[in-house]
Amino acid sequence: MNGIKKHILTAPALCLLAGVSNAYAQDTYTVPPPLLAPSSVSAEDARIPIPSGKEWDSFHGQLSSQKYSPLTQINKDNVGKLTKVWQYFTGDMSTGTGKIPPSVWSATPIFANDTLYVGTPFYRIIALEPETGKEKWTYDTKSPLVAETQPALKSRGVAYWQEKTRKPAWPARRSCTWAI
Repeated sequence: MNGIKKHILTAPALCLLAGVSNAYAQDTYTVPPPLLAPSSVSAEDARIPIPSGKEWDSFHGQLSSQKYSPLTQINKDNVGKLTKVWQYFTGDMSTGTGKIPPSVWSATPIFANDTLYVGTPFYRIIALEPETGKEKWTYDTKSPLVAETQPALKSRGVAYWQEKTRKPAWPARRSCTWAI
Protein backbone atom coordinates (compact mmCIF):
# COMPACT_ATOMS: atom_id res chain seq x y z
CA MET A 1 0.00 0.00 0.00
CA ASN A 2 2.85 2.31 0.82
CA GLY A 3 4.33 1.84 -2.67
CA ILE A 4 1.03 2.76 -4.35
CA LYS A 5 0.77 6.03 -2.37
CA LYS A 6 4.32 6.85 -3.35
CA HIS A 7 3.51 6.35 -7.07
CA ILE A 8 0.24 8.29 -6.81
CA LEU A 9 2.05 11.28 -5.32
CA THR A 10 5.04 10.98 -7.64
CA ALA A 11 3.03 10.94 -10.89
CA PRO A 12 1.47 14.44 -10.48
CA ALA A 13 4.78 15.85 -9.32
CA LEU A 14 6.52 14.47 -12.41
CA CYS A 15 3.81 15.87 -14.70
CA LEU A 16 4.11 19.29 -13.06
CA LEU A 17 7.89 19.19 -13.31
CA ALA A 18 7.71 18.10 -16.97
CA GLY A 19 5.33 20.96 -17.76
CA VAL A 20 7.46 23.59 -16.04
CA SER A 21 10.71 22.36 -17.61
CA ASN A 22 9.04 22.18 -21.02
CA ALA A 23 7.91 25.80 -20.72
CA TYR A 24 11.47 26.92 -20.01
CA ALA A 25 12.93 24.68 -22.70
CA GLN A 26 10.79 26.07 -25.51
CA ASP A 27 12.43 28.36 -27.99
CA THR A 28 11.04 31.84 -28.01
CA TYR A 29 9.55 32.82 -31.33
CA THR A 30 9.51 36.33 -32.62
CA VAL A 31 7.48 37.41 -35.59
CA PRO A 32 9.85 38.05 -38.49
CA PRO A 33 9.69 41.39 -40.27
CA PRO A 34 7.63 41.47 -43.47
CA LEU A 35 9.42 40.18 -46.54
CA LEU A 36 8.55 43.30 -48.47
CA ALA A 37 8.17 46.81 -47.24
CA PRO A 38 6.11 48.28 -50.10
CA SER A 39 7.36 51.80 -49.57
CA SER A 40 11.03 50.85 -49.53
CA VAL A 41 11.38 47.98 -52.03
CA SER A 42 10.73 48.45 -55.72
CA ALA A 43 8.80 45.80 -57.62
CA GLU A 44 11.87 45.12 -59.75
CA ASP A 45 14.04 44.57 -56.69
CA ALA A 46 11.45 42.27 -55.18
CA ARG A 47 11.19 40.39 -58.49
CA ILE A 48 7.48 41.02 -58.78
CA PRO A 49 6.48 41.31 -62.41
CA ILE A 50 5.02 44.71 -63.14
CA PRO A 51 1.94 44.48 -65.37
CA SER A 52 2.86 45.95 -68.71
CA GLY A 53 -0.45 46.44 -70.44
CA LYS A 54 -3.86 47.89 -69.94
CA GLU A 55 -5.43 44.51 -69.19
CA TRP A 56 -7.17 43.82 -65.89
CA ASP A 57 -7.76 40.16 -66.60
CA SER A 58 -8.61 38.67 -63.21
CA PHE A 59 -9.85 39.49 -59.74
CA HIS A 60 -7.35 41.94 -58.18
CA GLY A 61 -5.91 42.73 -61.59
CA GLN A 62 -3.52 39.88 -62.27
CA LEU A 63 -3.20 36.25 -61.25
CA SER A 64 -0.63 37.45 -58.69
CA SER A 65 -3.36 39.65 -57.10
CA GLN A 66 -1.24 42.80 -57.04
CA LYS A 67 -4.16 45.22 -57.50
CA TYR A 68 -1.71 47.32 -59.49
CA SER A 69 -2.16 49.09 -62.81
CA PRO A 70 0.57 51.04 -64.60
CA LEU A 71 -2.05 53.29 -66.20
CA THR A 72 -1.82 56.96 -65.28
CA GLN A 73 -4.84 58.52 -67.01
CA ILE A 74 -6.80 58.62 -63.76
CA ASN A 75 -4.84 60.03 -60.83
CA LYS A 76 -5.32 61.81 -57.50
CA ASP A 77 -5.69 65.17 -59.25
CA ASN A 78 -8.56 64.23 -61.58
CA VAL A 79 -10.37 61.33 -59.89
CA GLY A 80 -12.83 63.74 -58.26
CA LYS A 81 -13.83 65.10 -61.68
CA LEU A 82 -14.94 61.76 -63.11
CA THR A 83 -18.55 61.51 -64.26
CA LYS A 84 -20.73 58.54 -65.14
CA VAL A 85 -20.61 57.81 -68.87
CA TRP A 86 -22.85 54.75 -68.94
CA GLN A 87 -24.36 52.07 -66.72
CA TYR A 88 -25.54 48.55 -67.39
CA PHE A 89 -28.29 46.67 -65.57
CA THR A 90 -28.02 42.87 -65.65
CA GLY A 91 -31.42 42.30 -64.09
CA ASP A 92 -29.85 39.47 -62.11
CA MET A 93 -30.95 40.49 -58.64
CA SER A 94 -33.40 38.86 -56.27
CA THR A 95 -34.84 39.92 -52.93
CA GLY A 96 -35.49 36.28 -52.08
CA THR A 97 -39.25 36.72 -51.82
CA GLY A 98 -40.01 34.34 -54.70
CA LYS A 99 -38.56 30.98 -55.75
CA ILE A 100 -35.07 32.42 -56.31
CA PRO A 101 -32.84 32.94 -53.25
CA PRO A 102 -31.70 36.49 -52.47
CA SER A 103 -28.71 37.71 -54.43
CA VAL A 104 -25.73 39.88 -53.53
CA TRP A 105 -23.68 41.82 -56.05
CA SER A 106 -19.95 41.52 -55.38
CA ALA A 107 -18.31 40.74 -58.73
CA THR A 108 -15.22 42.54 -59.99
CA PRO A 109 -15.42 43.35 -63.72
CA ILE A 110 -12.32 42.57 -65.75
CA PHE A 111 -10.92 44.10 -68.91
CA ALA A 112 -9.16 42.00 -71.55
CA ASN A 113 -9.08 41.79 -75.32
CA ASP A 114 -10.80 45.21 -75.62
CA THR A 115 -13.84 43.87 -73.76
CA LEU A 116 -15.26 44.38 -70.28
CA TYR A 117 -16.45 41.09 -68.74
CA VAL A 118 -18.62 40.65 -65.65
CA GLY A 119 -20.16 37.66 -63.90
CA THR A 120 -23.60 37.95 -62.35
CA PRO A 121 -25.19 36.40 -59.24
CA PHE A 122 -27.34 34.30 -61.60
CA TYR A 123 -24.16 32.69 -63.02
CA ARG A 124 -24.22 34.51 -66.34
CA ILE A 125 -21.19 36.06 -68.03
CA ILE A 126 -21.69 39.32 -69.90
CA ALA A 127 -19.28 40.95 -72.36
CA LEU A 128 -19.60 44.72 -72.82
CA GLU A 129 -18.03 47.37 -75.02
CA PRO A 130 -16.04 49.49 -72.55
CA GLU A 131 -16.65 52.80 -74.36
CA THR A 132 -20.43 52.53 -74.59
CA GLY A 133 -21.56 49.77 -72.22
CA LYS A 134 -23.29 48.07 -75.15
CA GLU A 135 -23.72 44.34 -74.66
CA LYS A 136 -21.54 42.27 -77.02
CA TRP A 137 -22.77 38.89 -75.84
CA THR A 138 -24.13 37.01 -72.84
CA TYR A 139 -23.38 33.44 -71.80
CA ASP A 140 -25.86 31.72 -69.50
CA THR A 141 -24.34 28.76 -67.66
CA LYS A 142 -27.86 27.51 -66.95
CA SER A 143 -26.69 26.62 -63.44
CA PRO A 144 -29.43 26.04 -60.89
CA LEU A 145 -30.14 29.21 -58.94
CA VAL A 146 -29.37 27.65 -55.58
CA ALA A 147 -27.30 29.28 -52.84
CA GLU A 148 -25.08 26.27 -52.07
CA THR A 149 -22.35 27.71 -49.85
CA GLN A 150 -23.81 31.03 -48.69
CA PRO A 151 -27.27 32.33 -47.81
CA ALA A 152 -27.45 34.33 -51.06
CA LEU A 153 -26.59 33.93 -54.74
CA LYS A 154 -23.25 35.55 -55.42
CA SER A 155 -20.62 35.63 -58.14
CA ARG A 156 -17.16 36.83 -57.17
CA GLY A 157 -16.32 37.49 -60.80
CA VAL A 158 -14.62 36.00 -63.81
CA ALA A 159 -11.05 35.61 -65.07
CA TYR A 160 -9.71 35.80 -68.60
CA TRP A 161 -7.49 33.07 -70.05
CA GLN A 162 -6.27 32.84 -73.62
CA GLU A 163 -3.88 30.01 -74.33
CA LYS A 164 -3.99 27.42 -77.08
CA THR A 165 -1.50 24.89 -75.74
CA ARG A 166 -2.12 24.81 -71.98
CA LYS A 167 -5.29 24.57 -69.96
CA PRO A 168 -5.84 26.70 -66.86
CA ALA A 169 -6.13 25.16 -63.41
CA TRP A 170 -9.70 24.80 -62.26
CA PRO A 171 -9.86 26.12 -58.69
CA ALA A 172 -13.65 26.22 -58.48
CA ARG A 173 -15.86 23.22 -58.04
CA ARG A 174 -18.65 21.59 -60.00
CA SER A 175 -20.79 23.80 -62.21
CA CYS A 176 -19.10 27.00 -61.06
CA THR A 177 -16.19 26.74 -63.53
CA TRP A 178 -16.83 27.55 -67.17
CA ALA A 179 -14.45 27.91 -70.10
CA ILE A 180 -15.92 29.68 -73.13
